[in-house]
Amino acid sequence: MHHSAVNENSAGALQSFSINRNGTLSDVIDTVASHGDSPAFAAALSTGAVAVMNYGSGNGRIISTEFHGKTFDQSAPVITFPPPAGGVSHPHMALGYRHEVFVPDLVSISDWLRTLFSAIEGSF
Repeated sequence: MHHSAVNENSAGALQSFSINRNGTLSDVIDTVASHGDSPAFAAALSTGAVAVMNYGSGNGRIISTEFHGKTFDQSAPVITFPPPAGGVSHPHMALGYRHEVFVPDLVSISDWLRTLFSAIEGSF
């Protein structure tokens, strides 16, 4: 079985590796550029693809894999998320559900939570 992880560097990348029988990590098996800044999240999807989200540049990729996650499709397109007014989008995770992938934006979630907490303040 193979696993994926992001490197969280400015020149972002997604890497695959496996866990050896003695519990240690293998050397990197494959690497694919995230084509963005500071990827903060990777998630395996039910399709076998891996979603990688670039926190610092407001974009991400959904990358197909081969051989049970061992290697990556280098040609996956970059998905750019619309920025909030006056800001930059910060995609913070990806959640696959049925035939969709939901990608919340940290700024939008923060604004939503502030609104929610303001609405219920003093209710308890």
